[in-house]
Amino acid sequence: MNDLPAIIILALLAAVPLAPLVSRIAGDRAPYVLSALPFAASGILLAAWMPVADGETYFQSFAWVSGLDISASFRIDGLSLAFAVLVLAVGGLVLIYARGYMPGVAGSGSFYAYLMLF
Repeated sequence: MNDLPAIIILALLAAVPLAPLVSRIAGDRAPYVLSALPFAASGILLAAWMPVADGETYFQSFAWVSGLDISASFRIDGLSLAFAVLVLAVGGLVLIYARGYMPGVAGSGSFYAYLMLF
């Protein structure tokens, strides 16, 4: 379960290049399909709420640029968990809201890719 932060981040990043494909296949339903990932990630993080509330911290670190001794570290504690759930839930809602707010632009797959990247 300590791999949780990296798995969520990698899954969200993997969805970015797939957004134009999903937009072509799903058409007008693309924001609903794409928003399922941030909502699912938010739900997974909410499932980790009780262990984090009991004091458990999820932490993962790996060498990123080993020659320069640079590592990438991911940590989920109480505050970061609250913000991650908030940002993911609002991000999913923004994907859905953008469809009606910007109907001409929101039809393009690159628009959804940029939103997913954000």
